[in-house]
Amino acid sequence: MLTATAANGRMADALEFGMRAWQFVADTTGLATAFLSAVYDPFGTVGWLTGAASMSDLDNLVAMQMTNADYRALVAETCSLFIEGSGTTRLIEKIN
Repeated sequence: MLTATAANGRMADALEFGMRAWQFVADTTGLATAFLSAVYDPFGTVGWLTGAASMSDLDNLVAMQMTNADYRALVAETCSLFIEGSGTTRLIEKIN
């Protein structure tokens, strides 16, 4: 799970970016991915949730993030869209 808060006056742009980023990750990795707009977090918080069936899937996702030039170019667009330092990542684990 990745979240970030849109910069002042950039909510619409952040939402548009979020949809493109969601589609890119889903298409590139083949993993189930969702894009969300928070209701109870600070106003303007958006998030991406990617489901993985194994640690191998997670490793492949991280490898894509580190090596895929198109992904890195997409991330470079975020500089003015989100409040600096507002990004957080979480690993949510389902225990059977």
